[in-house]
Amino acid sequence: MKRALFAAIALAALMIAAPGESSSILRSLPSNVQKNIEGIRAACRERGSDISVTSGDEGLITFTVSGTQAVLIDELNFCAYGECIHAVNCATGYTHRVAIYVRYGNVWRKSFSVNATGRTFLSVEPYTDKFKALVLGVHGGGDLGCPVRHKNDPTAWKYEWCDFVVKWNGTKFTHRPL
Repeated sequence: MKRALFAAIALAALMIAAPGESSSILRSLPSNVQKNIEGIRAACRERGSDISVTSGDEGLITFTVSGTQAVLIDELNFCAYGECIHAVNCATGYTHRVAIYVRYGNVWRKSFSVNATGRTFLSVEPYTDKFKALVLGVHGGGDLGCPVRHKNDPTAWKYEWCDFVVKWNGTKFTHRPL
């Protein structure tokens, strides 16, 4: 009995990782994703000491889909408290990359990716981390495309931007305009 208890305690101790060890979400993501995040952080540091920069898993937003771990990676979340710093974490029109990776065993797979504009909003169920929806804007004619009536001529179509809601259908992410 004592031997079984000792083995259980030892196993539990091994499962608890010390801060900064490779069990972090960031270090488990594909190497190109890690490099991109660290590149954004380095570029922010180069801009000056007055710009806040995240470290480790800060800026990664975790949740679950169908009981599986997922992570939202929004380039705005890694420096300057989510602000757009042109040529660092965003481009013209507040354009920034947003991606969702879902963990399958020990492998992260990109399940959704888009060039967004403006802020994103992730909704999870209260008191849990279960995904409900992601709301974001995209430029018209871009990744998801969205024709919008021109403000000065309601009969003319012009591509500007649209808001989309992203949902999980049990096997994949789907999107539709709001």
